[in-house]
Amino acid sequence: MRTEGSPEQSLRRVLKAAGYRMRKSRAPISSDNLGGYMIVDMSGDAVAAGGGPRGGFGIRFAAASS
Repeated sequence: MRTEGSPEQSLRRVLKAAGYRMRKSRAPISSDNLGGYMIVDMSGDAVAAGGGPRGGFGIRFAAASS
């Protein structure tokens, strides 16, 4: 039996089923990087959402889950 994990893991499973993956920024927190997320299209490894003008991770988890 599979138990429900964290909301973040649930969102990752939904995105994976749709052909996307969610990546969290690993860079140290700074004014350009607030520890956000990016959604990437797995078929072409292209940013689908959250890529900032300077390559930042512009989605916060609350926004990604809605």
